[in-house]
Amino acid sequence: MLSKNPGQRLGRIDLKKEWDGVLLVLLDGDLEPIAIYEANRAAVEAALNVPGSKARNERGALGVAKFKSIGRQVWPAAR
Repeated sequence: MLSKNPGQRLGRIDLKKEWDGVLLVLLDGDLEPIAIYEANRAAVEAALNVPGSKARNERGALGVAKFKSIGRQVWPAAR
């Protein structure tokens, strides 16, 4: 299960490339999927362009918690 480590980040998200959205697949210790989140390009760009974080602004890296807050859970479906 995903730990509460505040340092968890997604890999680099390149705003210079063409794409419509980003999927985040969370896996458990056995590498089985436990949740999938989706965020559209506009939301990701806005989050990456907020001033103040070198990781975000220069490397295109979002934290997992931030991604979950700007995206929506697409699997499993919310009840």
